[in-house]
Amino acid sequence: MSSLQTTTSRRAHDGREQLRDGMRRTVQRGRVLASLRVAMVCLAAIIGGLFLVALKDAVFELPVGARLALLIALLIGALGVCIVLALRPWLNKRFNRAAGEQIDHAAEAPQQPVTVGLSLKIDPLDDDSLALILLHRAETRAAEVAHSIKPKQAYPLRRLLRPGGWLALAIGVWLMLVLIFPNQAFTLFARVAMPWGNTPPFSLTQLEPTWTPESPLAGEDVVLSVEPSGLMPESVDWVLLDEKGNEAERFAMTSDGQGGFSHLLSRVQTPIDFRLEAHGRHTRSYTIAPTPSAHTEEDTTEASEDGTTNKPDGSTAFDPDKIARRNLDAHRDWPGIKADLERLLEQLGAAQSLAQSLDPADGKALKALAKKLAELTDQAQLIAGELTAMRGDLPADAAALLDDLAAALTSMQSAALPAPPSAGDAGKTSGQPTPADWLDQVREATRSDQQRIGQGVGPSDLPTESGTASGQPGDGPAFRDPNTSGAYNETNVSGDDGPLPEAVMQQVPPSYRVLVSTYFERLAEDSPKP
Repeated sequence: MSSLQTTTSRRAHDGREQLRDGMRRTVQRGRVLASLRVAMVCLAAIIGGLFLVALKDAVFELPVGARLALLIALLIGALGVCIVLALRPWLNKRFNRAAGEQIDHAAEAPQQPVTVGLSLKIDPLDDDSLALILLHRAETRAAEVAHSIKPKQAYPLRRLLRPGGWLALAIGVWLMLVLIFPNQAFTLFARVAMPWGNTPPFSLTQLEPTWTPESPLAGEDVVLSVEPSGLMPESVDWVLLDEKGNEAERFAMTSDGQGGFSHLLSRVQTPIDFRLEAHGRHTRSYTIAPTPSAHTEEDTTEASEDGTTNKPDGSTAFDPDKIARRNLDAHRDWPGIKADLERLLEQLGAAQSLAQSLDPADGKALKALAKKLAELTDQAQLIAGELTAMRGDLPADAAALLDDLAAALTSMQSAALPAPPSAGDAGKTSGQPTPADWLDQVREATRSDQQRIGQGVGPSDLPTESGTASGQPGDGPAFRDPNTSGAYNETNVSGDDGPLPEAVMQQVPPSYRVLVSTYFERLAEDSPKP
């Protein structure tokens, strides 16, 4: 090989190295920008996909499994595409040629010197000095253009404007949602981004419950209240949750007439998980956890041998085995059946009070009372059937409680009473009770039935017509001046002494009737006489 050919080959080799050094930084910037473009588009797809899933969940309230499946599919799809396309510029050897075309375009060189310089090969040029000279010139020209164009000129940041616009649009829809529903935007995002969390579904009604006392002691009553905001509901339900977070029972909260709702939880002993629901949408779950009190039972109750406990106010309440009672209270059907039993106890108390006030000569009233007792017997039989149906789902100790309660319902003494005698037939048949004796039998039978059924129901603060708790009937307060018509002689507001209808007095709890009578008397004394 001649010296001319050797020199030309060396210069061609040096020109190629200069071209490669000039391309290196430009190509690296191009690869970074290409990866960022792909990443921004995929991130916009993820954010936009989450928004679409959130809207669908807001309309249809998707279950946890569906939201989790959509989240996994969205992340796998978008991230998979992002990884493949973002790594492609770094692995693709043809990216150098594409970078050369980009430099030619930035330099506005129509002859594409950089592209040509990168495309020429040196293999067949060993013996052709003219070809070597031409190669050297092409690579020298390509190196000059590559060095004259800075990486920022070949790959400016404006190449990210389009993918950045898609990303800004995806973020903008969420910001728009924040402006429209500031309290719900995070809820929507959390339900699709963390479907396993305790996040309520989208709702136009916001319910944030409070309870008093905030840290109750075991055995205390808790008043749960809520002041809805947003779309005002006509009713709010209090939903009791089981250990798995599913609905166990549902109760309608009491409206205060001013938009608020409340619910009384009596004698909270164990933690209670619940949520509120309005317009078909529920809140997140809340827990009321009472603080155990070591002195509560010693200070407030004293156990006796017959299974009852003596309270400080002198009343008694049946206290069965705690474990058996706890097992019974945990059954899903027991709260409804217990409510039916308490209504039955109320009606037995009403029948007992009516038997105290009826005129034995009023045969029509006696027959009406007997008909009422027959209806109570039918109710007791139905409840006993429900107890039998739920018995198989309970442990032996709780099932024994149901057996005693069912026996009390099926063998009510008030159901075994004879037909009421008329005033004309009294005494004609040997052994037949007089109307007055029959009323005494009704009072004793209903009192006994209340006692037996109340022991099975357990402690309760529900007042009955006899003036005691529904679980513990007893002698009510003496009624003043009952007359033959079943009314009470009271002094009314005008100062006239006349009958107060029994229907009115029956609306007053028995323990307050004396106070009500005293109140009317004071009104009569203070009112001016005509």
